[in-house]
Amino acid sequence: MKAVLVSLAATLALLAPAVEFRTPDGVAGRADDIGGGVWRVRLADAEGRFSERGAVQALAAFMGESVPTFGAPDGSRVEVSQNPFALRFYSKKGRIVREITSLAVGSDGFAVKGTLPSGEGAYGFGERLDCLNQRGQKVLLCSSDGWNESGTTYAPVPFFVTTSGAGVLVNDYGTMTADMGATRPDEWSVTGLGRRVDLYVWATDRMLDAVKGVHRLQGGSLLPPDWATGPVVCRYAPDLSVLDGFTFKKYAKQGYWEGKALLGVGVKEMLARYEAMGAKPKAFIMEDWNIEMFGDSDLARMRRESLKACGEFLRSKDVKMLVYMRVGSPIDRRCPGFKNEFLAHVDIFKDGELLQPGTEMIPDVYLTGVNVNPDSGKIARSNVALDITNPAMWDWYVNVVWKELVDLGVAGVKIDFCEELPDDGRDYGAIRVDYKWHAPGVFDGAAVHHAYPAFFVSRFTREMFRLTAEKGGFMVLTRGGGIGSGRNPYMWAGDQMRTWNKLDDQLLAVLNSGMSGIPFMSYDYGGYQYDGGSRMEPAGVMNLKTGAFDLSRTEAKPGEETVYVRRGKLLSAEEEERIFARALAFAAFMPCMQSHGYVRNVYDFSEATQRQYVTAVAKRESMAKYIRQAVRVAAEQGVPVVRPLVLEWQDDPNTYSIADEFMLGDEILVAPALGPEVTREVYLPCGEWKERATGKIHRAGREGLRLTVPVPMGDIPLFRMRNNSGAE
Repeated sequence: MKAVLVSLAATLALLAPAVEFRTPDGVAGRADDIGGGVWRVRLADAEGRFSERGAVQALAAFMGESVPTFGAPDGSRVEVSQNPFALRFYSKKGRIVREITSLAVGSDGFAVKGTLPSGEGAYGFGERLDCLNQRGQKVLLCSSDGWNESGTTYAPVPFFVTTSGAGVLVNDYGTMTADMGATRPDEWSVTGLGRRVDLYVWATDRMLDAVKGVHRLQGGSLLPPDWATGPVVCRYAPDLSVLDGFTFKKYAKQGYWEGKALLGVGVKEMLARYEAMGAKPKAFIMEDWNIEMFGDSDLARMRRESLKACGEFLRSKDVKMLVYMRVGSPIDRRCPGFKNEFLAHVDIFKDGELLQPGTEMIPDVYLTGVNVNPDSGKIARSNVALDITNPAMWDWYVNVVWKELVDLGVAGVKIDFCEELPDDGRDYGAIRVDYKWHAPGVFDGAAVHHAYPAFFVSRFTREMFRLTAEKGGFMVLTRGGGIGSGRNPYMWAGDQMRTWNKLDDQLLAVLNSGMSGIPFMSYDYGGYQYDGGSRMEPAGVMNLKTGAFDLSRTEAKPGEETVYVRRGKLLSAEEEERIFARALAFAAFMPCMQSHGYVRNVYDFSEATQRQYVTAVAKRESMAKYIRQAVRVAAEQGVPVVRPLVLEWQDDPNTYSIADEFMLGDEILVAPALGPEVTREVYLPCGEWKERATGKIHRAGREGLRLTVPVPMGDIPLFRMRNNSGAE
């Protein structure tokens, strides 16, 4: 009987009549009720046809899936007025929750506008570092390697939701600009380069329904293995390249860092230092592991043996081994079975003239620019990428390359540089590229710059979960993407500086992503690199014959070499330790706890900070069951693991702009300190709360409750909703 009812509901959704209209320009449009309060709004093309293929359809087709459905119509409705023109969306309660006042498309792109009622908060747009409430903001929705500057993003999603409860997704992978009342306080708009108008509108009363809906529409999420929540340790070279300690000379040979040899430690020593603290990581991420990985050369054999040795050692310690790569990386062309046709190729044009035909070296882009040497005409930065439209490539990549890596002990991968492929046929200054895909239709309706990383990571993650289903699971940690990035557990928010003013940026990245259908955003806690660069400090000497280190002195004798470590130019050791302690305190409550960077590791700090680390990890482990349940809910429903207060209390205007508190799951309120202050104000929404530090019960009425609490270094205020089951 249940199956019959489901089938009937699906049939009713398909038969639901469309609301037809014409724009003031005379263009035909329609709004289709696709069920569950979700409407799809499109304008016809010049031939009067309504395209079925937008971003979510292109991704679903690439994955061999169907676009998710939302059941039967729920009673929401759309009304059209022509003078003045408006589409008014009513929720099933009869409230006007969204009004669109303009839909237009032309040779220079599309524009959509609507009303923004006074006092309404607006949220979303993917990973944002500027603020939580986007009202009053004008933002560029284009992924770029902006080093976490507040106006840039690694993972834009053209979706927003307001405190009316309604949400809007622009079903397009192109670059866009969203204006949420910056130009006109009572109006929102989204403009882009695309040549069609295709929107999904959630005529819902609750923001949570729209957030869950956009996650579902993007394809949902896979459920990560329990160990993937961390702690995960990823360090840039010189650490984590080989099993045993060594000095790192790669960049020194290239003339960087004053030619000084850097002191690095291998996997064995790093793990020993963590074990000595009493807080063993769940996984290590290897870097610089894949140079000449395959083939018959002595270096290739050494690389394979090194990776195998690391895998065996970590397995013996019950620690997972992950590796690092660029998005779409072929890993190594010397791998058996590799064919050049597995790589994407492009024709490159400069000022309209063919510069390079059919090259596999694809230019990197930053927003609208490609770096070209004006004298030689050569492109300064370019990289190869796999042709993901070629089924034979996938068979080789998964069943040959990655099968061997899994057999060597690899249990996951960190995927970087997901924002550097140019769009097809778009001018970047004087440069344009035309791709030569094996199956060009794959990217119909999908601009490459945002679609490629979303497509690659989605397919790769699914394939690797399948390949390792009986080996303890697989973890993919990725930077950047677009519509569909919410499928992947986990993401991280990109490279940021170890400074006070970047701590709140990382929390914003997590909160805003969660409001955009990306429930598994995380970050490199404590920062990736020093602000203002770094200096070389002598750390010890190395015996050039035996390779042994003496770290008790720094002046080299004959037959020895001084080795150095990197330290921040503008940051004292004491201040760096305080920033790390603050970051550590709330990293323990993120979807994934992972560290990474050209900065001090926790074992480089004082015993007091090391104890704080052990305490934070223990606190996280004590809540493991609770966190894993939140992860399951995120994967199944799209409710983010870490949630801004406004998502739970959208009728409380006091929560609209609170960006320094969050809910972990549905019970625990976390109020981190994001600076050196010794106390902070906490806002508790309506309800009964138990303060973890004191056991005191706080009762907040309809107006909420504000209180001041101490925030000692390395600790964090926690409050639990009363009368709920779960973690204490």
